[in-house]
Amino acid sequence: MEAGQYCTFVIHRDGAVSACGKGSYGRLGLGTSSSQPVPCRLTFDQCRTFRRVSSSKGSDGHTLALTVDGRVYSWGDGKLEFVIIQAVFTLV
Repeated sequence: MEAGQYCTFVIHRDGAVSACGKGSYGRLGLGTSSSQPVPCRLTFDQCRTFRRVSSSKGSDGHTLALTVDGRVYSWGDGKLEFVIIQAVFTLV
């Protein structure tokens, strides 16, 4: 579980991510700026298994998520779509 500024993220046992909270700036990763009072699963172009989520605490809603295969996704701060950071990391 990760608590950001006005939002919360949960990684499920199957590696899926859900979000709830204030939706402004696209901070929830749900493709809108609408608030979500209960957790809602994020959808990606392909099925992804996430290992970690980190959300900003002091700015207006930017989140990074790391998959088990080393890909990093980013959303928030006014962007309503996911951005895949081009680096792939080796997990140790």
